[in-house]
Amino acid sequence: MTSPTDILDHRHCPRRYWLQRYQPDPGLEARANQRRMQDAQLAAVLRGLHPGGRRIEGDDIQHILDDTYRALRRKPRPLYQAAFAHRHLLVRADLLLPGLFGYTLIMATTASRIRKAQVKAAAIQAWVIAQADVLLDRIVIAHINDGFRFLNRTDQRVFAGGGEEAFCPGEGVYAGLLAHVDVTRQVRKRLPRVAEWLNAVHTTLAGDEPISAPGRQCNQPDPCPFLSRCQPEISNHPAITPNPVELGEASYPRYYLHIQTTQSLVPTVLGTGPRCHFPFLWSCRIEEADGSQHHTAFLTQDNTFPTREFADTLLETLEPPGPILVEDRDFVHYRLLDLGILMSDLFPRIEALIPRLVGLGQTTDARPVDKLELPETYSARAGFAEYIDPKTPADRCQALRRSLLEQGEREGLRLVELAKGR
Repeated sequence: MTSPTDILDHRHCPRRYWLQRYQPDPGLEARANQRRMQDAQLAAVLRGLHPGGRRIEGDDIQHILDDTYRALRRKPRPLYQAAFAHRHLLVRADLLLPGLFGYTLIMATTASRIRKAQVKAAAIQAWVIAQADVLLDRIVIAHINDGFRFLNRTDQRVFAGGGEEAFCPGEGVYAGLLAHVDVTRQVRKRLPRVAEWLNAVHTTLAGDEPISAPGRQCNQPDPCPFLSRCQPEISNHPAITPNPVELGEASYPRYYLHIQTTQSLVPTVLGTGPRCHFPFLWSCRIEEADGSQHHTAFLTQDNTFPTREFADTLLETLEPPGPILVEDRDFVHYRLLDLGILMSDLFPRIEALIPRLVGLGQTTDARPVDKLELPETYSARAGFAEYIDPKTPADRCQALRRSLLEQGEREGLRLVELAKGR
């Protein structure tokens, strides 16, 4: 089955889409899994904001199609994750709200504002739904309101794992998180083109690897992992310019600090908003004046962010005087401030670390730091999500824990090399 994401990916770059289907890149797979988790969280938010409906559940295609057909012929009420298919194109509607003149289709998106891609995605959904003779009166995109702050826990239940089955917001808890925008007119203009887009996908998949000229799409929204296939002389990753640091002989001990974060699209910590960074791992290589080095680290055990133990162990390690060397000073600066704000009693001690930060690398790309992380870092986030999932077997958790800590130690060694300009 083809999905709306397949069509959008193909329109972005046919070659990248073909390669990802036939020669999958683990980094893209990890990002896709993260997006699916975020989509599941938004679907849960919509159910909390529009209660009393029926949810279409399951993975068996024929079962969910039949279940949707039966639900549409009963007394009208909100319908969650309704399934429709046409010409091997399957769509799941986040929310169908019944009204006097037909249904309102609400599509949730993780974006902070509506872009052309979201309108096209809504058009694809509306086109498939129309083939089932379901009348759509309005089409609405619900996007993230970055100004939202989570201030109420009433009737909220959040369990470890973060997926759709575990995330169950109560009614109205997230009112204001999603801004609703009517895009009916824009969608209807694009409906005649959906069949053409679908035909193009099927043609590409049936043929050999297509040729696509390199361009802006190669680094949007993320650097393409297949870029070297199109232009071998171009690196897939943003360049880091080493910044040899002259600290003087008295500047010991030296702390080479790496902080790994995950992001929560739907906030669960009081006072925070969407996309807040939550640190789950710190790793520090300490260099003494005699040249000896040792490593220490802390890895959060669950999804209670941030943990008190995380902050206490970090302060215990870093409070003895000495420069704190990091790759991106601004990123670590703001993560420390976030930590201090959430743990106000520790704020003075955490704030005192900031003047000691020394940036080692300067990326040649001006995009936000979370867009610059290497595929290994995306794997770390995906690995941590699996690590804290209660369904993960104990032996797998231990293997993931070792892998995450080993990656943190490698980052410390890389910072040492950056500092010495090797």
